[in-house]
Formats: sequence, structure tokens, C-alpha cells
Amino acid sequence: MTNKITIILLVCSLSFSAVAQKSYPLDIKKSKILWKIETVGKHNGQILFSWGKLDYTAKSEPLAASFIMDMDKMTSLDRPTEKGRAGIDNELRSKGFFDVPVYPTATMVVKQILKTPTPNVFRVTGDLTIKGITHSIEFNAAIVKKGELITAKANFNIARKKWKIDFHEKPNDWDFTAAIKNKMIDEDIQISLDLTFGK
Repeated sequence: MTNKITIILLVCSLSFSAVAQKSYPLDIKKSKILWKIETVGKHNGQILFSWGKLDYTAKSEPLAASFIMDMDKMTSLDRPTEKGRAGIDNELRSKGFFDVPVYPTATMVVKQILKTPTPNVFRVTGDLTIKGITHSIEFNAAIVKKGELITAKANFNIARKKWKIDFHEKPNDWDFTAAIKNKMIDEDIQISLDLTFGK
């Protein structure tokens, strides 16, 4: 009898936690990733999302998150003409960079969100998958919740070669021109997140 009561209480507790925990959908119309990379000049642009959510605990604290980025909606913004931007965009979609025809989406699974001493600033840890390659990343994010509206902003860098964003179409290829161009591109891609969540 005691075991039955314990099981019932455990099930009720889990059910209550599931109900109490909330998921807030990403507003894909208001959210974006801004990117910038140093070359001989500078290139910058944006990537849009196709889906995302942020989970909160019963105590109204951020818990975890998941995102799908639409790599086909990655665009450059630094050239004044559409033709100029199209040239950069096509190169970004190529095999040597993001290989978008093969990998049309990228994902981020946030596994941990911890408080820092600074109010509304959290240490975020998760797995970023680009071109089918997954690496863990960490960064600080400012997360502000006002009622049912949540905003999150963050700035950090990713090392592009970890995800084979390295100008070479195949890892074993040796192309002198590609190697020179690769050397002219900064090792890090600068990322800025501007996210909005809400019911």
C-alpha cells in the first residue's frame, strides 16, 4: 500500500511539474542572427529562423531552448546593390562555406542556462550543429522576461574551421588560390543574437 501511495505521489508530482513548466515559442518574424567576419574588407549579414522555443521552470527561470536556423535565408547586408549581395550569398551557400543545398538547416540545442552574478545575465551552454558537425559552445546572454514576452540578446564568436567553413570543398583538396583566400579570412565569425519569444 505504501509503495502504491509513493508511486501515485511521484506521478502527481511529475504531472504537476510538466504542467507548471512553460515553453515559449520563438517569434521568427522578430528574431534573427547577425553575423560578421573580417576579410580583406568586412562582410556582415543575417540568418533567419524556421523554429525555436525557450523553456522556463515552474519558478519562472530559463531552463533550456532549441532552435532551427534556415540557412537558405542567410543573406549578406554589406553590399549596396542586390547584384553585389547575390555574389556573396552564392559563395556562402557553396560547399567550401555552408554547403546549403546539402545542409539547408543548422540547429542549436541549449542544454543549460545558469544564473550569473549580473541580474538578467545567464551563462548558456549548448550544442551547435552546422553542416552536420556538432560542437559545444558557451556564451553569456541577457534574458529579460516581462509577462509573457521574453527577449534574449548575446554576442560571441565561433571558430569557423571547427565546422569546416574553410573555403575547401573537400578536406583533402589542395587548392593554392583557396588556401590564400582562406588565410585572408578571420578565424572567428562574430555572432549577435536578437531573439523574441512569446505566447
